[in-house]
Amino acid sequence: MAVSAQLLSDLGALEGPIGGVNYAVNDLIYASRTPGYDLSVSAGLNAIDGAVQTWLKVSADLELRLLEHGRQRVEDLYDVQSRLGGLAMLHLAMASDIALLAPFDDAPQDGRPADTRADLPERATTLGDASFGNGNLLQALREPLDEAGGGEVAELAGDPSGTGEDVAVSADTSVVSEDAGVIIDDVVDDVVTDIVTRAGRSATAVLVGLAGGTGLFAELMPHLSDAVNAWPDDIQSTIVAAAKRVAKLVRTLVARVNTVMNSVLGGYRAAVLAILGTADPASSVAESLAGRVVGRVLKSKTVRVTARAQLIGAKDRSRRIKRIRALKKLHQRWVGPVRVVAKGLPHLWAVPTGPLLVPAAPVGAVALLGWTVLITGDQLDAPGPFPNIWKGVIRRASGE
Repeated sequence: MAVSAQLLSDLGALEGPIGGVNYAVNDLIYASRTPGYDLSVSAGLNAIDGAVQTWLKVSADLELRLLEHGRQRVEDLYDVQSRLGGLAMLHLAMASDIALLAPFDDAPQDGRPADTRADLPERATTLGDASFGNGNLLQALREPLDEAGGGEVAELAGDPSGTGEDVAVSADTSVVSEDAGVIIDDVVDDVVTDIVTRAGRSATAVLVGLAGGTGLFAELMPHLSDAVNAWPDDIQSTIVAAAKRVAKLVRTLVARVNTVMNSVLGGYRAAVLAILGTADPASSVAESLAGRVVGRVLKSKTVRVTARAQLIGAKDRSRRIKRIRALKKLHQRWVGPVRVVAKGLPHLWAVPTGPLLVPAAPVGAVALLGWTVLITGDQLDAPGPFPNIWKGVIRRASGE
């Protein structure tokens, strides 16, 4: 039994709370750019606080319902946990937009936002883009998950050559789809390359967003290492309670990201630290976790060889191929939004969090990297410390 239609409908209804936060944040930004606008700093922050509290209450209820469904229906864990990850990305996108308003924490509460002279953009966009734009997370959350079905998605723009060293293990691996009556040229290579390339782009987007542009990976590593240890459970609540108004909302949302990701990926932070250890410290952030490195970490050559061997001589080869190809759509649905959410990471540098007062930006980056690499490894069935929730490339090639 898949996630119920009622639960999917309620996930779709998150459009209301998301819209409420969007409106309140952008109203305060507009007031900061419009002298004479009839809104005080306190009233603007009150509206944002109220909208965020509504979001936190509604989303917490949905998270609990998803977790309960996963406990009752272990066979649906792939469905449940992918939606929990989607909610975590929305928490982080919301935190990124609210973090823009950090200057108002030190502004006179009865003053006008325009008097603060905060250098703000025309509007906050990360949450809207993640929910309704290219991230498309709201649609992903509310639609049934056709885990076994076929279907293709448009290829992401850009040069996919980042996985060059992992391409083409065997030259003669074409297979025939009896149903379609056409030759599918090396479906395993096509799917693995697509998944690894997207994961590499997503991981790169996280580092680029964290760096605010270009730079060396070595400059980010200390921040990411600190972020791995930033959230001991016994003092999380104390840190959140001590914050100023904007910072408190950001920290609360980032804490929710950590809680949800832990329920999905377990010790994802330690896994991320191990993955980061494979990158060349002297490389640029735009190259450190590109497709070539991600492909090596996830042992994509092994995945290709193993999956192809499973397909050779299979009587139901057409069915297996269809299910393998469906993984491209699934990966796009749940890992594709990472690049959109990552654009908001620079805003989170303004808010320190955790016992070491690590900025929220690297804490959010670790969560996004964990989601990207661990879900990708799971969908490839790569050897290593991956959740093994999805039936990925190898398992589908074997007929599961």
